[in-house]
Amino acid sequence: MQSEIESHQSKISSTKGKIAEVEYYINLLNAILEGVKAGKVDNFDKFIKMSQRLERYYILRDSLMRVLNETNRMLDSLKNISVNLLTVQGEMKILVENAKDPTLEFRVFYPSGFITLETEYLMYYASNKIKVSSVGKIRANLPTTLHVKNLIITNLEPSFSAPIHQPWYIMDQHYPVLMKAIKLQETISPQSEVEIDINFTRISTRFEVKRQMTLDRFKPALIVLFEREYEAREIVSCYPELSQKGYLSAIFKPDMDLLPGNLKVFLNGELSAEYYFNGSVRDAEDTVFLGFDPFIVGDVKVINQTREDIKGKQPLTREKREYVISIQNLRKTPTVLIIYARKPFAAGNVNITKFEVYPKPKEDLGDGLLVWEKRLQGGEKFEIRRVIEITYPKGSIVNW
Repeated sequence: MQSEIESHQSKISSTKGKIAEVEYYINLLNAILEGVKAGKVDNFDKFIKMSQRLERYYILRDSLMRVLNETNRMLDSLKNISVNLLTVQGEMKILVENAKDPTLEFRVFYPSGFITLETEYLMYYASNKIKVSSVGKIRANLPTTLHVKNLIITNLEPSFSAPIHQPWYIMDQHYPVLMKAIKLQETISPQSEVEIDINFTRISTRFEVKRQMTLDRFKPALIVLFEREYEAREIVSCYPELSQKGYLSAIFKPDMDLLPGNLKVFLNGELSAEYYFNGSVRDAEDTVFLGFDPFIVGDVKVINQTREDIKGKQPLTREKREYVISIQNLRKTPTVLIIYARKPFAAGNVNITKFEVYPKPKEDLGDGLLVWEKRLQGGEKFEIRRVIEITYPKGSIVNW
């Protein structure tokens, strides 16, 4: 990587030198042409030839500038990759024994680098217990095969994200919504068992594979990192503004740091969810999405909407909307539900003049997310009424 960076830096220096040379001739020809136009050089044929030569120099300079810009772009990209190789969290360290220097050690970083680690999980939930198994797929993206011994995988700090709730902004301009696509992979099975020691440090969980292994780019080494069973509690939630179906989650407390990886979830023996798992911190509660519950149904309707213009120095429009958010338990047995709804924020030239919600939520979680906890009998329906009034400059197009 450093060699590539130095090569591009050399090319940039050479290109700048050529551009400086071309600009010298451009300035020289411009000075001569100014003399011709002023009548100091009475040679029309020379004027034509110099004009043509000047045009060629302009074309050459534009071409060199394009080369310079492209080379700068490539250099920035290489520098960015180089920085990522040194800063991406989640470290995998491979100690190589039988080397001339017994302290020799390759240190690469997950997920970038020449040696990559991919983790995949299977989670089975039933009867308030969740069984977790993890498989590691290790690949050496090198031209030659790498033989290693005492493979150590350490997780220093898993990454987290909140992919479910987003703040709600009412604005008078349209902004595009960007979606992040996640590619899911099929679950793999290890071809052979290896001895794994799991050691806990103050800041990480270390998986030590005490066996010589062969790594290459075509056939990854597959190892079972661990299998564990944890106590878990089930939660039924509904967020009607995001999905009309309720969804099930399980909360558990792992006794080790869990690396990020692809996850397949089985609910009472059936595959119910498949997504990218962001990892967990040891001894901290984490929530696993178990899948949708078709017997919990949510809906959102606008039952009243008014709009009127307000006269003044700056003409405004006042708009009011009243919503009903409903949740129904289609089961025959009672169910305790966690219900979510949004509180909007104003953006652009929009002002929120009134916000009311009934009944009062149990808690405002911040970031515009309200939560209720309600026990619904079989077939019972629960309704939330929400009233929002806004003003904005007359003629604006408002995005709700």
